[in-house]
Amino acid sequence: MNHDFYITGDTNCSYLPKHSERKLFTKLERTDDEESVSYASFLMANGFRRDQNYFYRPECRLCSSCKSVRVLAGEFRPDRTQKKIYNRLNGKTYVSVADDATAEHFELYQQYERSRHSGSEMVSMTFDDFCRMVENSPIETHLYEFREKETNSLKSAMLVDHVIGGLSAVYSFFDVKNPKESLGSYMIIKMIEWCRELQLPYFYLGYYIGECRKMNYKNKFKPFEIFDCLEYPKKAGHWHRADF
Repeated sequence: MNHDFYITGDTNCSYLPKHSERKLFTKLERTDDEESVSYASFLMANGFRRDQNYFYRPECRLCSSCKSVRVLAGEFRPDRTQKKIYNRLNGKTYVSVADDATAEHFELYQQYERSRHSGSEMVSMTFDDFCRMVENSPIETHLYEFREKETNSLKSAMLVDHVIGGLSAVYSFFDVKNPKESLGSYMIIKMIEWCRELQLPYFYLGYYIGECRKMNYKNKFKPFEIFDCLEYPKKAGHWHRADF
């Protein structure tokens, strides 16, 4: 298996204006399932995220705002607001698994992107691009659908990697017509619940950025750990409990 690492050039940061970003990345092809999962799990435990066959981590020159976050699933207890969200939606929705992308998924994805991330490059994603995002993975990955029980309509979806010791949220999107439904929070609560049922200690939530409203909601799911990067792969970083 190829373990070479590369660093991108500097580009404009997607989250913080006037900042630049660069990424450390490696490519992982699907070979033997056990080998792929083991190495992907190792990367995830070292602060990396997956995008199709690539695993990446911020390696910015002058900024360290991106913090990889994982929720301690066994210790998580929903707060008052999260309990209300869970109780309101849990009886009205059901969860199913789709391994192939469909036009229905793509339509909801487009509506979400246009509403929540209008300036993002992901708005221009074609259906073929979307299919690759959902289906092209070197490890076990599923698209978890959240559907309304009465109408069977698709309300939200979360693409989730299965790694050793946890589940990892790759990307999620949801119906934006009624923001008060809090479908994004509900999906996270359900995935943490799923981790506990599978006796997995961690739910990886991606990167937390305190200065970015679109990325700082993750501190609501406590307790959690953040990963402090050191020079990689010469030195390993470490996870530590945090409270933002």
